[in-house]
Amino acid sequence: MGIFYKALLCSMFLYVTESAYGQSTTLINANGNGGFEMGTDFAANGWVEANGTQINRWYVGTGTTGYTGARCAWVSKNGTGYTYNIYLASVTHFYRDVTFPAGEDLATLTFSWKGEGESNVDFMKVYLVPVTTTPAAGVELLTGQIGSAHNLTPNWTTSTITICGVAGTTQRLVFSWINDLNAGTQPPAAIDNISLVSSVV
Repeated sequence: MGIFYKALLCSMFLYVTESAYGQSTTLINANGNGGFEMGTDFAANGWVEANGTQINRWYVGTGTTGYTGARCAWVSKNGTGYTYNIYLASVTHFYRDVTFPAGEDLATLTFSWKGEGESNVDFMKVYLVPVTTTPAAGVELLTGQIGSAHNLTPNWTTSTITICGVAGTTQRLVFSWINDLNAGTQPPAAIDNISLVSSVV
């Protein structure tokens, strides 16, 4: 199926009401591995971090109050304060692989997030890429972005991204923090309650 037709099919799915959904599968649970409630680091929650030697790194814990539960993931320049260094450029990631069941053509990604940053340069982005793509600290992903950049929002809010055309495949879901080296507004990104559910439509 061509890219155009996949995009058209995905847009049509947006108009299908939830009552019309058939079977569904929870791939990431907001109350468990997606809420960072299974442990105090990314590995304990089934995620992989790619912080490298970057100054602004992803952490799991209570450095900022989560949307719900005891913990969330957040960006920090020192691992304790919910602030980032606005004068040193950074690109950091955390990610996990997700297998989308065959026949479940619609997937819905939902997450709560907050963070200021700087318009067009300091933000969180979300990507869905092949498992052959390994996110590296200091390197921004150039393909696979889903949804818009997330910033300029100091209070918790919730975003939903509809994903189509990946049934029967394994993909890598990536959350990235990106900032330049000139100005910015505190605080950086935090994320909680990540949910990913696939459905038969």
